[in-house]
Amino acid sequence: MPNLCIVGAMGRMGQNVAMLADTFGFIVTGALEFKGSPAVGKTFCGVAVTDDIELALQGADVVIEFALADGIEERAAA
Repeated sequence: MPNLCIVGAMGRMGQNVAMLADTFGFIVTGALEFKGSPAVGKTFCGVAVTDDIELALQGADVVIEFALADGIEERAAA
């Protein structure tokens, strides 16, 4: 099963994708949120929500982005 990182994991679309990930053969291994998000440090789909992109991407085979456009260049470069 491919490992999945969800950027914007705590938003409506991120949560819906996470809820369906297993159904489509994915394992959620990363959950990224914006710096200062109240979700950082909480557990989501068995992984810690982080604002560190390098940490969120570790082991990911696939990344799905549902974050706002602010900071897209930094995320794309990682």
